[in-house]
Amino acid sequence: EQQKQAKIPRPPNAYILYRKDHHREIREQNPGLHNNEISVIVGNMWRDEQPHIREKYFNMANEIKTRMLLEHPDYRYNPRRSQDIRR
Repeated sequence: EQQKQAKIPRPPNAYILYRKDHHREIREQNPGLHNNEISVIVGNMWRDEQPHIREKYFNMANEIKTRMLLEHPDYRYNPRRSQDIRR
């Protein structure tokens, strides 16, 4: 019997890191909002963010991606096919 390999998570991009940092803050300010509404707010914040702040998140994303590729040199992103996605 063949053992399954552990799935290596895809490294987050700059926006995902930004959203992760700001999600809790938005939720605390607006406790009744759903995740999709929070995403809209954070997306608008990201769009209007200062260039040096955005650059900080792009650098963080690149560092995470570089570390991940050093740890897993054979990593290749394989998105699931639409027929494989369970809803």
